[in-house]
Amino acid sequence: MSSEHNSVNLKIYDQELRIACPEDAQDQLLAAAKMVDEMMLKAKKAGVFGVERIAMMAALNIANELLSAKSKNVDSQSIERMMAQIDERIS
Repeated sequence: MSSEHNSVNLKIYDQELRIACPEDAQDQLLAAAKMVDEMMLKAKKAGVFGVERIAMMAALNIANELLSAKSKNVDSQSIERMMAQIDERIS
């Protein structure tokens, strides 16, 4: 894994974010941002109102997908590593 961090510009739900991220993890971060954006737009289309509620619904949907994957015998250690990487990048 590369130790050099570059900034990545993300756009989630019409909000621009600039996040430090190792160069070799940028594609995964961009894919995660796209997923969050899509989930938020899906919640809005479903009639959820308010940015906080939309974000919570997106988070719940993503957590549900994660738990479903976990229950399908996905290697839980790799999921925990991914979660730790996400926590690292948003800190």
